[in-house]
Amino acid sequence: MIFCNSLTTTLDMKRLKKLTPLHIVSPLDVYEGIARKLKSIYVIAANGPTLSSIEAFMLTRNATMKVTGFSSLEFVQLIEKETDPVKIFDQFPFANILENAHQLKAQAVILGCTHLSRIRPQIKEHSLLPVIDTGTMMTQLVQASLHA
Repeated sequence: MIFCNSLTTTLDMKRLKKLTPLHIVSPLDVYEGIARKLKSIYVIAANGPTLSSIEAFMLTRNATMKVTGFSSLEFVQLIEKETDPVKIFDQFPFANILENAHQLKAQAVILGCTHLSRIRPQIKEHSLLPVIDTGTMMTQLVQASLHA
């Protein structure tokens, strides 16, 4: 499993999957399903290049999808320092970000950084939209492939 959104968006995943007999699961596998199901998403990512890459990936699968989002490496750094999740949520304008997603009529908030799994409860508690956690979904994909 390649767990990092930033890393995944910089690799040629098609080529990598052809080069190894191993079953590789990455955030792109999750995004593939999202692109087929949704028309409008709001992505929270660790940095601008990753947000841009997620948008580009989605649009190659669903040219009419509306993708908007927010990125900041600072919240990732706080998560890596093991700062209390409530403090992280309160320190960043997450309530405003989630309200923005709702006002933009997104169908879901996508956690485009696996670090965000750590503050997912706070995000879900304050979001009026479904929250899709790529980290949790990748774990489910791996578990399903092990039982197939």
